[in-house]
Amino acid sequence: MPNGGSPASESPVMASVIDDLAWSDGRRRKALIVVLACLWAGAAPHWLGPVRGLLPAFGLTLMLGGYGFSTLRRGRSSAAAVSSAPPAGAVVPAIDVLVAARDEEQVIARLVQAIAGLEYPADRLKLWVMDDGSNDRTPEILNQLSATHSFLQVRRRPRNAGGGKSGALNALLPQLQGDWLLVLDADAALTPDVLLRLQPQLHDSALGAVQLRKAVVGADSNWLTRSQALEMAFDAEMQLGRIAQGGIGELRGNGQLIRRQVLLDCGGFNEDTVTDDLDLSFRLLLAGQQVSVLWNPVVDEEP
Repeated sequence: MPNGGSPASESPVMASVIDDLAWSDGRRRKALIVVLACLWAGAAPHWLGPVRGLLPAFGLTLMLGGYGFSTLRRGRSSAAAVSSAPPAGAVVPAIDVLVAARDEEQVIARLVQAIAGLEYPADRLKLWVMDDGSNDRTPEILNQLSATHSFLQVRRRPRNAGGGKSGALNALLPQLQGDWLLVLDADAALTPDVLLRLQPQLHDSALGAVQLRKAVVGADSNWLTRSQALEMAFDAEMQLGRIAQGGIGELRGNGQLIRRQVLLDCGGFNEDTVTDDLDLSFRLLLAGQQVSVLWNPVVDEEP
């Protein structure tokens, strides 16, 4: 090392560590400010009197409202950003698509056909469906489809096996070999180029998981579907804005991609909670794994 140089300025590893620490400290400061503000707003009315005691609540409301407005603005800017291309000559990662299906005779064939239509190398893509004790024609339909689609792998377990969706997905994990796992609901709908458009994120070593924006099939059908579509769009923009300000992203179950080894290191899917996607988001955070949220491409689902 030449005289006068500092280790931090010449070591990429050290520079990365310093950047990570600065980002983490900034997020901790924000969290501390919010916690202190909430404590102040809760305690202050006890000694300010009945009228002036409302001031802390108004102040906290303005602060949270300002944060929400700022986050939405940042989220809209992030949604319009274009991802950088993956390295030239990079090999596309192997992807295992996971679906837990129970009584899905109305939609399971459509999903299999959608996966068959994806623009992706055939030797790098498999669809794993766990028939979770279906009582309708789902097993029959899957048998017919597996006879004509070599990428489709069907497994079955009893209806009372336990663990819900998480239990069904965990039962598939020992058989998987893909670099990334794409978790879909049986009613999911994808565009053919979705996996190709995800290549920049899948080649980003800093990411442990990616969440696609969820949308509603036939969003303009009625006021209920329009409201649901609005809620999903609002959630995605808030997440994008939060990430842009140093916050964290969260998984939403349908349309989530996770590095297989990262998931195994986190202990798989939690079978003891009904909010397994949120639970996994927190476990990824504790493991130091970043979650990216994308505005496009989207994953559509039934209302």
